[in-house]
Amino acid sequence: MDRPLKGTSSEVPQGYQRELLEIIRTSNTIVFLPTESDKTYIATSLIKHLGDCLTKPKGRGRKWTFFIVQCESLTKQLAEDLRRHLPWNIGAFGDNMNIKHLSKENWEKILEKCHVSTNVP
Repeated sequence: MDRPLKGTSSEVPQGYQRELLEIIRTSNTIVFLPTESDKTYIATSLIKHLGDCLTKPKGRGRKWTFFIVQCESLTKQLAEDLRRHLPWNIGAFGDNMNIKHLSKENWEKILEKCHVSTNVP
């Protein structure tokens, strides 16, 4: 994999990015990298690779992708970046939405519409 994944960007992945993508594709992985290490490229490449699971019906293999970020401004920034690279619905949920107190019904509606979500803890 020395070419970018179709539709991600014209950037050629660096060696560590290729290595991480191979590891992530085969096991559940938490990626912790420093600022400016292009984590969004890694994430969008992986989401595109596994994207068919994002649109399956709930209960029939549907999967979601959640990003947990440290502050509300990052939820918006990351959601905007992801929307530029991914064809699926991206939700940005910050403190102002009081997500900790949403009802089960509201979460069901959100999960039905959003394929990828950026959230604060």
